[in-house]
Amino acid sequence: MLLPSAFLLFFAAAAAVTNSDWIAALGGRAEVVLGDFSKADLPECDAMVTSYALHHIKDRRAKQAFYKRCFVALRPGGLLINGDCAPAAAGRAFQQDLDVWFSHLGKTYGRAKGKKMYESWADEDEYVPLGEEMRMLGRAGFRVEVQWRRSPFAVIAAIKEAVCKRARWSQTRRG
Repeated sequence: MLLPSAFLLFFAAAAAVTNSDWIAALGGRAEVVLGDFSKADLPECDAMVTSYALHHIKDRRAKQAFYKRCFVALRPGGLLINGDCAPAAAGRAFQQDLDVWFSHLGKTYGRAKGKKMYESWADEDEYVPLGEEMRMLGRAGFRVEVQWRRSPFAVIAAIKEAVCKRARWSQTRRG
């Protein structure tokens, strides 16, 4: 349930999301960021939602900086929900994840064309392994939880704690 005072920020790679009825139903309590959201202004908000968009941030340093900006923009207790492809880091598990991804694309385009599409995205996409994605969010200050996983896809919740545990710990240690 959405609190009446909550303000949401949605990240989208395509303009189609701006025409969605669910955005209109939020009655001005949502904003959609289109295009290069790694550089866009991020207003203060309660939640950020992204689905199959953040893999377009090609450089990991830029993505880390983006996560830090998200942390700053979120109000205490706010969260960033990210659904994306987050494959295994290497080896056989990575190959299995690629196979699942090709099968997924194959349902719409056929396996051979789906594989060629995936390969054509290499210049524009960066699929960060799940473990590294979680570490990046943690370094930005978030508490991270995987809400759903069907490899190679995942939904990650990054929570900005209402009270900073480190600050509370530091204050208690000083006496």
